[in-house]
Amino acid sequence: MRFDVLTLFPDTVRCMLDDSIIGRAQKAGLLQINTIQIRDYSTNKHGNTDDYPYGGGAGMVMQPQPVYNAFKSIECESKPHVIYMSPQGRVFNQAKAKELLTYEHIVILCGHYEGMDERIIEEIVDEEISMGDYVLTGGELPAATLIDCVSRLVPGVLAGEESYENESHYNGLLEYPQYTRPPEYLGRKVPDVLLSGHHENIKKWRLEQMKKRTKEKRPDMIKKIGVLGGTFNPVHIGHTSIAQAAINSLKLDYVLVVPNGDPPHKDDDIPSEDHRYNMTCLAFEEFDNIIPSNIEIGQGVCYTVNTLNKLREQMPYGEFYYIIGGDNMRYMSRWKKADKLLKNLDIICIGRKGYDIKKDGDYIEKRFGARVYYAEMEPVDISSTMIRSDVEKYKEFLNPKVYDYIKENSLY
Repeated sequence: MRFDVLTLFPDTVRCMLDDSIIGRAQKAGLLQINTIQIRDYSTNKHGNTDDYPYGGGAGMVMQPQPVYNAFKSIECESKPHVIYMSPQGRVFNQAKAKELLTYEHIVILCGHYEGMDERIIEEIVDEEISMGDYVLTGGELPAATLIDCVSRLVPGVLAGEESYENESHYNGLLEYPQYTRPPEYLGRKVPDVLLSGHHENIKKWRLEQMKKRTKEKRPDMIKKIGVLGGTFNPVHIGHTSIAQAAINSLKLDYVLVVPNGDPPHKDDDIPSEDHRYNMTCLAFEEFDNIIPSNIEIGQGVCYTVNTLNKLREQMPYGEFYYIIGGDNMRYMSRWKKADKLLKNLDIICIGRKGYDIKKDGDYIEKRFGARVYYAEMEPVDISSTMIRSDVEKYKEFLNPKVYDYIKENSLY
C-alpha cells in the first residue's frame, strides 16, 4: 500500500513512521510511505507557501500553486485517493480505517497556518478527515496517525489478524484485559481461565470482558439495534411505520429489516428472495436508521433463533431488540426452539390503540424470561395480502419505487 504525504514538515512525519512496526513494514516492501516537501514547489524566490487572506483576518493561508505543483509531481498510473486532514472533515474511526484499506494509493494533504486556499481543496481533494473536535497547528500528526492506523490492517504488517481483530474498536468493542508473568503480583492474580489452557473458555471469557468493559467505560459505543423480520411480500408503508415506532419508543440506533430467505411458514408461491430483498432495499433507501439485511438470503430455510445468533456474532457491540406485531406475539411460544429464542430476549411489541397485548406479553415474560417492551403506532389499514390481491387499488400504500419494481418484474 502506498501513501504520499504533502507537507511543509516532512521530518515530523518521517520520525513517527520510520521506526517500529511501520518502519519494518516499509523495509519489507509491504508499505511505501513518501513525503513531499510543498515548499520545494514554490515559485517564489524566498520559497514562500502562504499569504494574507483575502477579505482580511488573522493568520496566513497556504497558497494553491505550491500545493498543486507538489501534487502533480507524484508519479502514478491512476489518480490516487486524496485526503485533506481538516477539523471540518468526517471524524476518523476504526471503520473508516478499514474503508481506506480498499485504496492502493492514498495522498494526504497536510495544512498549516490558518488553512488552505479553498480552490486547491476543490481541485484535488476527494474527502476531508478530522482526528477529533479540536484544532492542531498542522496536519502532520493527524496524517501520521491515520497512516499508522490503516497500515496495521495491511496483511503481513502485523504478525497475524489476531493481533488487531481483538483490539479496542476493531469490532466495536474495547479490548479485553491483558496479563503476563508473574501469575501473581501485588496480591493480584491472573484469572484462572487464562491459565487453564482451555482455548474455547478463554475465547468466551475475553468476549465477555470486552462487552463488560465497553458498557462500563464507553457505553456510547453499545448500539441498540432493532430486528424486524418478515416475508415482506411486498414491503409496504405499514412496515415502515412499525420500524419507526420501534425506533422512537426505545430510542434505537437503527433497525435491521430482514426478509426471510425461504420462509418455513409459507406454503404459497411467493416471489424469489432476491425480489423481496430488492423491494426492501428500495423501500428504505432514504432512511439512514432503517437498514435492509440480506443475512437470510441464499440460506434456505431460516429460523429466527439462528438469525439472531448470527447477528450477535457479527455485531457483538449490539444490544438486539426483536420487533413483532401484537397480533403475532401470541404465536412466538410455538416457534422453533422457542425456549432458547425467548430466554432473556428483548422484544418490542408493536400494538395498536384499542388492542390489548399486555396479556400475551406477560405470558412470554413469565414463561420464557423474555423482556417485553411496548410501542404504539397509528393504525395502517393495509396488509401484504391486500396489496397482492390488487396492486393498482392499493398502490398508495407502496413506496413508488417498490410499485415500479413490481410492475417491471410482473410480480403478483
